[in-house]
Amino acid sequence: MGKLLKLIISLAALAILAGCTTTQWVKTGANQSDFYVDDAQCNVQALSARVVPFVQNQIKSECLKGKGWYLTESGTSSRKYTLDEINSPLGKAAGQSCRRESDCQSGLSCRSISGGGAACR
Repeated sequence: MGKLLKLIISLAALAILAGCTTTQWVKTGANQSDFYVDDAQCNVQALSARVVPFVQNQIKSECLKGKGWYLTESGTSSRKYTLDEINSPLGKAAGQSCRRESDCQSGLSCRSISGGGAACR
């Protein structure tokens, strides 16, 4: 019973902390109307998959990331982290989009690419 109570308290604390932060999609050099266009296109792609809503959300998220958007979290830190940075402590691999040298894996640098943006190379 003690373990269950600790689990419930931990989950409640996590839910409270999660309520203090908000996430938003951002893209360097893009504005809100750019997001609306890309978001609508990704919604169409996700809804056409005819799968459960959870999978549709993943499809939409991957679509937006493919268009150069990344999630930021406000309310916890002034530093904004992408999902790739959170999921990969080693940094981004060659070819993945980046914003600065520290985003890339050791031995790679963040270089601009044709058409805008930057990638680890």
